Amino acid sequence: MPDRVPVGQRGEVSGWIGVPQSVGVVLAVVPGHRRRLHDQVRLPPGRRGGGGAGVLPFVLTTKDPRLSERPPFDPGQLWVRSADFFWGVDHSLPDDAGQRDLHALPAVLPHRRGRLREAVPGEKASDGLLVLILLYTGAVVLTTVVAGVVSDRLGRRRLLVTVSGLISAVPALMLAFWPQWPVVMAAAVVLGLGFGVYLSVDNALVTQVLPTATGRAKDLGVINVANSGPQVLGPVIAGPIVAGLGGYPVLYLTAGGLALLGAALVWKIRGVP
Repeated sequence: MPDRVPVGQRGEVSGWIGVPQSVGVVLAVVPGHRRRLHDQVRLPPGRRGGGGAGVLPFVLTTKDPRLSERPPFDPGQLWVRSADFFWGVDHSLPDDAGQRDLHALPAVLPHRRGRLREAVPGEKASDGLLVLILLYTGAVVLTTVVAGVVSDRLGRRRLLVTVSGLISAVPALMLAFWPQWPVVMAAAVVLGLGFGVYLSVDNALVTQVLPTATGRAKDLGVINVANSGPQVLGPVIAGPIVAGLGGYPVLYLTAGGLALLGAALVWKIRGVP
């Protein structure tokens, strides 16, 4: 995207990129939500190859012009010398960790209810799980493109990233103190609204802190590590909290605190409004 999309359109484009990512979750879950877990994760060969087939039109029909003449490889360039890029990565770590941990909405239900299926409507726990996924995804799709367009028009990314962190902290309080089913459904909607804003605006923001055009691929790789790292470390951190450091209420308050920390650190970036 930073190679081809003007800065003033990156929020909107990021929003449209986020829509299929969210809708894809629903398309994967809905057909098999009544099956056992191992049946759901076994995708047929046609679906497994869908991602590769989907990228072929772009690869085969889009010209790929050289951005600049490549200088000789210098291992020292692997170290990024940019304060804004540093804070772009640094704010993503706690913000993404908080957002991702909060996505595990159904996990809060058993901590006061003996069994998940007793806390959700329908005959199976998967029915309640599907309701949460649909509510959450609908809210993400509703806001992600709109938020991207708004950030393009205002020219202010940091403000909207902060707003997304504040919104995402609200479900943390709701889940920690009122884990009843109607509240959990409302929390799914609020979380989706906040993450929809984060998904498009933060993605546009990080493309504006890349130090050089010739190093964008490498720098986006670093950003990707910052975004995917919390998904790997999240269970490692969450396990001890749930097991003996306060349980699910403390887990969700911790996630909300991380989202707020990331929202605050984004203001350390100076080169992006």
